[in-house]
Amino acid sequence: MITFVKNWIKLKRLKFRLMMAFCQKAADFLDEKEDMIALAARLYLALKDTPTEELQEKLISQLAFLVHEEAVKEHG
Repeated sequence: MITFVKNWIKLKRLKFRLMMAFCQKAADFLDEKEDMIALAARLYLALKDTPTEELQEKLISQLAFLVHEEAVKEHG
């Protein structure tokens, strides 16, 4: 009976660790998704009035600008 209880406790601890790891990965994924949505919104606001002919060039330059801006914020 004692062996059963020990094994049950080990199983519950493992289950708890796995659930915590899963929840952490899910939270990380949602944070990353939120960042991507914010970036897409900023790009849209910057490019909404751009003519179609200039869109590709402006998109690349604006994306590079936003990535550079974020890198500067992260590294001081």
